[in-house]
Amino acid sequence: MDEVAFYNFDSVAPAGAINSNLEDMAKFLAFVVNGGRIGSRAIVSKARMSQLTSAQIVIPGDPDYPLGGQLCYGLGWFVGTYRAHKLVYHPGTSGGFTSLVAFLPSEQIGIVILANKGGTTVQNTIAQKVWDRALGLPSKDWAVNRPRKSAARAAISAASAEASPPANPSSSPSHRIEDYIGLYEHPGFGKIEIEGTEGGLTGKFNNAKVKLKHGNHDVFVGVKEAGNFMSDQSLQFRLDIDGRIDALLWDVESNVPRAVFVRHSKRTRGGSYDSKH
Repeated sequence: MDEVAFYNFDSVAPAGAINSNLEDMAKFLAFVVNGGRIGSRAIVSKARMSQLTSAQIVIPGDPDYPLGGQLCYGLGWFVGTYRAHKLVYHPGTSGGFTSLVAFLPSEQIGIVILANKGGTTVQNTIAQKVWDRALGLPSKDWAVNRPRKSAARAAISAASAEASPPANPSSSPSHRIEDYIGLYEHPGFGKIEIEGTEGGLTGKFNNAKVKLKHGNHDVFVGVKEAGNFMSDQSLQFRLDIDGRIDALLWDVESNVPRAVFVRHSKRTRGGSYDSKH
């Protein structure tokens, strides 16, 4: 287990910038399970709360949470079933933390699980144990089954690794290291700044910053670092017809085409950027 720094959510605040604790999350979950009421006072109408936890979008099966039935997404909640009982839940993870908030609407049973470890599935195992006991169902050894459920995701990762170009120390970049320095921009994903460091490069994307090592030719790879999503990411620099570096290619999202970040500037001695490259 590696200790990681707290992640700065400023650039994606709606996705997780609220710091909370078990006591407050339990109060929030009670509010949701009670149909938008705090005690006898209705804060949100029962109809609105029902809409939030009703299926809106169909989702293909999740290899890490295959509980049977059709998995869907409501408005901010995943909606599925647990052994023939409607289940509403939402997981969360960031650098060094994992969480799960889940409830069975008909039974009005809810659970909040917080773990100080990123990327774990222990919260699912705990929740399934709780549901089995609360519903009086024959218990299963979910901890034993969990590795098999994660096998699909491991296979996906292995396929991605095979698709990535293997490191080739014998190849060399087509340009001097300083020629790669600059600002690259995509209309949807935003900007990546490539900076020069002593003997190498670093890539900066929003609040993430990673050291880059040479992989193949004009491909550089993020150095592995716990809690940094840019670790092991391959960045490919593209050349124009005149042999100049004009763009950076990156698979930001696995389910969309490779993003092209166009180079529109090169850092000058004064630290600013101009349009020449």
